[in-house]
Amino acid sequence: MIFPRLLLSRDLLKEDGLIFITIDENEMVNLRKICDEIFGKPNYVGEVIRKTKTTTADKNTGFNLQHDYVLIYARNIDKIYLNGEEKEFKNYSNPDNDPLGDWKASDPSAKSGSESTRLKRNYLNYFSKQYACIV
Repeated sequence: MIFPRLLLSRDLLKEDGLIFITIDENEMVNLRKICDEIFGKPNYVGEVIRKTKTTTADKNTGFNLQHDYVLIYARNIDKIYLNGEEKEFKNYSNPDNDPLGDWKASDPSAKSGSESTRLKRNYLNYFSKQYACIV
């Protein structure tokens, strides 16, 4: 049912057009596969997590989902220019010869709450991936 709608949406987009598609976690993986087929994997721009609730109901699972996903695809990624900040790489290095490449330690904790409520961890921030290591 969604395939023909997305196909039509792609055809209606300008060459420099973007489509933003909101979906919950139940069908996000399937939607990504369909969009990769329709728009092409190279035209995948990104995924944004959007907060949807402020309640704390956890359905007796102890796990609380308060967000959904926004998938972003371009009609033609070569025609898209997103004006973001340029990443500063001068503070990255690889003193331990990590096979993942250059990294820097940084603090991942939220800026709300007190110091005593924040989890203390070292945060390794790689060029393209982020890994947290609890200490």
